[in-house]
Amino acid sequence: MAGGGSFTAVTPAALAAMLARKDFLFVNVHIPYQGEIERTDRFIPFDAIQAHRGELPARKDAKVVVYCGTSRAG
Repeated sequence: MAGGGSFTAVTPAALAAMLARKDFLFVNVHIPYQGEIERTDRFIPFDAIQAHRGELPARKDAKVVVYCGTSRAG
């Protein structure tokens, strides 16, 4: 896959602050599906992102936050 983007890891506290002023697409990529964080916009399995690229913003500068896990360990 072509590069060009960037990523930043965020702490749970930083994510909570981001969600308070949500200005991004929030995507759960964890498989198997085991629930989601509140305010999640989409579930797209990480191994199927290419097949679902039409569900993602076309703009290269769009902010997309992905996560692969919740605190539901068990």
